[in-house]
Amino acid sequence: MKLFIGNLPGDALLVDIYAFLGGLQLRADFQAREGHTRDSHSYHYVVAQLADKQDIDNLIKQYDGIQFQGKALVVREFKERNPCDDWQGEEL
Repeated sequence: MKLFIGNLPGDALLVDIYAFLGGLQLRADFQAREGHTRDSHSYHYVVAQLADKQDIDNLIKQYDGIQFQGKALVVREFKERNPCDDWQGEEL
């Protein structure tokens, strides 16, 4: 199961994010990612692998909306998505 942690500052370090999450027993395969909206605004997020759905649900309840380096986190279950056809390769 994967957890999405979004609305991160662009300069946030994975070590800071991990420390902010209280050293939770997450697997150490964080993936830092950056994307762009249609109007070229960038956004930053992390995908973390967890053992089961209950862990994800608990983290969502605990961290969704909480402030991290001045930004309210968006925490939810990560879902793989297909690129939007009308973007024609612009998605990063």
